[in-house]
Amino acid sequence: MKRIWMLCFALVTLFGFFDRAWALRLEGEPISARIVAVEEQDGKMVEVTYNVTVVDAAGYIQGQVAGAEGGTSDYRFGDIKTIVNDLANQVYLVTFHDGKLLKLASARMVTHYTSTLFNCKVSDGTTETEVRLDSGTFKSIEFLLPENSTDKH
Repeated sequence: MKRIWMLCFALVTLFGFFDRAWALRLEGEPISARIVAVEEQDGKMVEVTYNVTVVDAAGYIQGQVAGAEGGTSDYRFGDIKTIVNDLANQVYLVTFHDGKLLKLASARMVTHYTSTLFNCKVSDGTTETEVRLDSGTFKSIEFLLPENSTDKH
């Protein structure tokens, strides 16, 4: 029984290491973003702004269009201008660069196929740090495409 626990521990440690090692392996163009989140600090809920310098444009939000029949669909970050978490109506308001607006129910954000967290690099103005954020705390995200991007509309 002890061997099984040791094997399980080794596998969890190994997969956890690979998750961190490959967290920012980009499949698409790197884009930047501004994230506003609500987090607990010193026992109080406060708004925190993250200046994201690198997130994968191939990352996506996955959800079902509110009120529609059928399954979920994926919408790439590179095509999205803003995502707003409308807590009152329990939907995500997704605005695309072409002006199209969707309301997604039961949505989740995916930046890497092995991670349930939002993997990105943030900057405080002097240093850039790789972080893994809980997208459930996000109030809004504004994706900022590079100036030379051909994805702009």
